[in-house]
Amino acid sequence: MNVTRLQYTQYIAPLIYGLCLTVTLPTAYAADTTLARSSTASSTVTLAVSANFKGTLHKLLDAFQHTGSTCTDSTLRSSFRIISGASGHLYHQIRQGAPYDLFFSANTLYVDQLYKAGFGAASIEPRTYAFGKLALWHPRLYGTEMASPLVQRIHTSERFATAHPTLAPYGVAAHAYLQTLNGPFTFKRLTANNVSQAFSWIQTGNADMGLVAYAHLLQEKIPHDTFTLLDNRDYPAIRQEMLMLKHADTKPCALYFYAFLETRQAETIIQLAGYTLPDDVKNHVHRP
Repeated sequence: MNVTRLQYTQYIAPLIYGLCLTVTLPTAYAADTTLARSSTASSTVTLAVSANFKGTLHKLLDAFQHTGSTCTDSTLRSSFRIISGASGHLYHQIRQGAPYDLFFSANTLYVDQLYKAGFGAASIEPRTYAFGKLALWHPRLYGTEMASPLVQRIHTSERFATAHPTLAPYGVAAHAYLQTLNGPFTFKRLTANNVSQAFSWIQTGNADMGLVAYAHLLQEKIPHDTFTLLDNRDYPAIRQEMLMLKHADTKPCALYFYAFLETRQAETIIQLAGYTLPDDVKNHVHRP
């Protein structure tokens, strides 16, 4: 029998809180692919996360570490590691047997396909954890250029960066947005593997403008006068879903962290990071 969000919050999460005894998390996450300290590899909880949500996930783990709650017995201390990339790449890795426990996708498609194919924990359904926001980052526009309409600003670009329009959900949204504007554009379009790479290209000057995750701009404290948050009705909703993968529900810390993500504390962290919470989404209708 599948477990609804209400049932999980009311019954399963409190049980996990009661059964778990201690949690050890790394104090720093220097390398995404470096295994954090743990007594056995089997106790490690591996989080596969879309590039846009990586920084927010670090904040959530930091908050989780300071809850004072417990999740394993004293003989088996659990830790976490993060694998970050384009949602499409992570999806294919999971299909090929990558030993991930939780998958934070930037869309619903990959999660739904994995769940229907039997890759998810049978007792826990996928759920939406956030809606992403798209922004135009134009750090090299000055003066009167900043006062021009958005489409005219885009026309001034010579090298325009977006995430991959097939593998990366933020790239899908960016492509759809550009299709609504008055083209054709003369810029060279630079296609990044994921939205974080698109951000990096603009930051280093390899691209002069591009469409990136609003959350990434906030995380890096980018000046507000160098980017424009797009109207979310001008591109398809970036509905981000998470999935507990098969056998991960046998790891107490995976269950416990999953339950923590439904707390008000976790939702506040996600919202302040630049995302819209599922309960706050109203009338998000894409205008083609």
